[in-house]
Amino acid sequence: MDNVYNKKNDLEEFYKSIDSAPPSFSRNRSQSVIFIFLFCFSIVCLLVVSLHMQFKSAYIDILQFLSNSYVAIPESLHFRLFFLVFSMVFCMFIIGSFKEKIKLCFTVVSYCFLFILLTDLFFVQIHRLGGPGPFSLTSDIITAYIALITISGVLFKNMVLPNDFVVKSKVKRKMDLIILLVCIILSVFITLTVMYLAERQIETLKDIGILGGLGPGLFLFSPIFMTLTFFLGKMKLMRIKKKINVIDRNEHLSVAFLVAALNEEKHIGDCMRSINKAAKKYSGDCKLYLVDNGSKDNTVKIAQRVAKECNDLEVEIFLCTNLGKAKALNFGLKHINEEIFIRVDADTIVEPDLLNKIVPYFYNDSVGGVGGLPLPKDSSFLLAKIRSIEIYFSTAFQRVAQSGIEAVNVIPGIMSAYRRELIVKLGGFAEGMNGEDTDLTIRVGRLGYKIIVDPNIIVYSEVPLDLKHMREQRLRWSRSFLHVLSKNISAIYMLQGTRGIWLLPMSFLATFRRIIVVPILIYSGAVALIDPVALFLRNGAAIVAVIIGPVFFLTMGILLYYRRFGLIPFVPAFLLFRLFRAYVAMEMLFTIYFKETRKNLIDYKERSKDNKITASYR
Repeated sequence: MDNVYNKKNDLEEFYKSIDSAPPSFSRNRSQSVIFIFLFCFSIVCLLVVSLHMQFKSAYIDILQFLSNSYVAIPESLHFRLFFLVFSMVFCMFIIGSFKEKIKLCFTVVSYCFLFILLTDLFFVQIHRLGGPGPFSLTSDIITAYIALITISGVLFKNMVLPNDFVVKSKVKRKMDLIILLVCIILSVFITLTVMYLAERQIETLKDIGILGGLGPGLFLFSPIFMTLTFFLGKMKLMRIKKKINVIDRNEHLSVAFLVAALNEEKHIGDCMRSINKAAKKYSGDCKLYLVDNGSKDNTVKIAQRVAKECNDLEVEIFLCTNLGKAKALNFGLKHINEEIFIRVDADTIVEPDLLNKIVPYFYNDSVGGVGGLPLPKDSSFLLAKIRSIEIYFSTAFQRVAQSGIEAVNVIPGIMSAYRRELIVKLGGFAEGMNGEDTDLTIRVGRLGYKIIVDPNIIVYSEVPLDLKHMREQRLRWSRSFLHVLSKNISAIYMLQGTRGIWLLPMSFLATFRRIIVVPILIYSGAVALIDPVALFLRNGAAIVAVIIGPVFFLTMGILLYYRRFGLIPFVPAFLLFRLFRAYVAMEMLFTIYFKETRKNLIDYKERSKDNKITASYR
């Protein structure tokens, strides 16, 4: 729910709300925190790399002592030191007292070192049997991922996050798991075939940083798997459309539009008029439920005036004084009786054919939610063009690919349609956390219902005008995955479909992998400066591949597929924007409460109440 800009350069940040940093789990912090962190991290990296030989000698002695075997001295410890340094420095910048920071630091570093050591000891034994040794390429890759999983797992366990919400599946979808397994096997087969038939070409790509030096298999599997599932998703969408086209519809489903607004005087009128046009072209009953969430501008007055113009749409306006988008949405949900409800952001314009494209999907009883393509209203400026590319990549490609294995992770709240009875049964929108739209999508999917993403359903919404607003938005979005994962962690251990078995674990790994991109670049710079020999993997080609790699070709391919030729010149800007996203994702971690810190804050708040002292988490 983006607040309105009165002036582009106004010092007051109108786009911020209580949802920017839900107070139960996080707090806003100055940007100086991450700047100081990166500076300190850089200094420590330079120091550690300069002492690399001493660390290497000590570590080899430990390995030889514990394994009772000779271990050849490697050129470098590669990224083993990186993960230890990152863990140590990061913990010094979390929210909390010095004692709490030291405690978390000791925990994270100890676990990280332990699992790195165990992995290397394992490869010592493997090497005895004729396999790869502890500092081989295979070992380095596996060790790096184990270190990443260890650090992210320990941090996640110690974070203050929403409680788990158990959802029991109404529909078992065993076939989806079979399809997932077939796609994985087929992707592995294609990857190995390409590696065998195009070995020389792959070596060239590795040298220039397109595939990097991490081994082409890792870089080839992901795009092959995504492309395979994308076309599978497209075929599924076509099959569903054919089925619903032959359904005899004597009665039309009733539809409710749900709009939550906060300081949206510039946009609310256009939003309501576009919904009215969509209702005019639909033969069924339509009603708009508009919930104002404490606007201080003329949002309500404009909405009341425009409501009188909506001749094809019944409009009801509510006032919800409990701040928070999810609270406003739940307030409106209580008044809805229609069969289908469509959530639309107040700064969004829908197409006149929206209902005729969305509602037919719900005649298929297996469909629980439908989403489309949320493009920018104004695509004339650079951030909007970058956002357009991002939408085509993440929604028109990735989410269509996820639908191929029934694992769509989110229908964005910009515009999302659901069966009302399902949402009511699930308890509505999750309050007091980020990512209520993602959470709802996953919970509907966990019930066993299909989530449809149709790129032909297009809506138009606002895009942040500058990086300051974009940063605030991406902090919320980055934090939202941790909130959603915590709330749906039972999907993993309950093995609930492809979301629980595949999507959530892979997304968890991808989230933390994105978080460490900027620190990896800094560490690599320190290595290149002090000990270039230690910059393994083809003189850093793998690092280049992290930034460019297969994403460049996938992005180009998807823009060509959807004939968005005008966006192709801005693909390099999109790749740089991905670095900005990684930077903000890392910054997000510094806004999270950790358990020990949160406990002390609550204790302090209670003591302050007793002493009649005002306490604040800010």
